[in-house]
Amino acid sequence: MLAPIPEGHSKEPPVPVAVDPGTKLRVLQNSRLSLVSSFFGLLPVVGLPFAIHALILARRARVNADSWSNPGRYHVKAARVISWLGLFISLISICVLPRIGSSLTEGGGGGGGG
Repeated sequence: MLAPIPEGHSKEPPVPVAVDPGTKLRVLQNSRLSLVSSFFGLLPVVGLPFAIHALILARRARVNADSWSNPGRYHVKAARVISWLGLFISLISICVLPRIGSSLTEGGGGGGGG
């Protein structure tokens, strides 16, 4: 004998939620802008705000509906990878380059002047 189905549950799959055209447009724009911002995020130090902005836009490019999948989802995935790479490049630049610059200016570089 089968157990009764609890109230509020059904055997039928959930009905897909329709996504309005305005939301689709915003999602596509955020997908494209996140990719463009992520490329600017590859610039050391200067690109730091662009990389952060690209990650925020990639987060906004989500849709909570099963009925529509974002055609720009690959742009969003690429933007996330490129943005994290840009953040890493900026972090390395901020941590390593001052040490290299100070070691070059301390007089150990040689060169004759005289």
